[in-house]
Amino acid sequence: MRFPIQGLAIALIVYILALLVKFALSLPARLINGAAPMDFFIAYHAADQTWADWIAAQLTAAGYSVELQSWDYWANSNLVLEMFAVSAIAESTIALLSPDFLADNLQRPEWAAAYAQDPYAAKGILIPVKVRPCDPATQLPATPCLDLTGLADDAAAELLLAEIKAKWG
Repeated sequence: MRFPIQGLAIALIVYILALLVKFALSLPARLINGAAPMDFFIAYHAADQTWADWIAAQLTAAGYSVELQSWDYWANSNLVLEMFAVSAIAESTIALLSPDFLADNLQRPEWAAAYAQDPYAAKGILIPVKVRPCDPATQLPATPCLDLTGLADDAAAELLLAEIKAKWG
């Protein structure tokens, strides 16, 4: 038995609508509800968790809003969708550069979008911060980065906040 063309078209439309509803229901609430923009999203490799926590604490203490995977996502959340949502509402992405990040994270969409918009880190959309000895110039040519490696906490905090104020005014 053959379906008329109109029946196939209607079935296809219903199927597409069902997929769209399924996708919309899986989106993080903050994206659907129009969450207020946040100042920073910190992109990092798991090996740099201590640095991510420290930088987030410095920025929060200085009055900035920060999104950090370890602080803001719960065990059963969809990590990919959460990071997509936060990359859409964060004003800037801070990428913590280390050998692990450069080896594993360069293709991650949550920070790649910021890199595409600000490859020279001149607009304040992308703020690369080197947290362990590495050579980002081999993979991120012409992208200057803030180097916190080897600095004492006070000096690192002062340099970080000065860079943020310089980029953000």
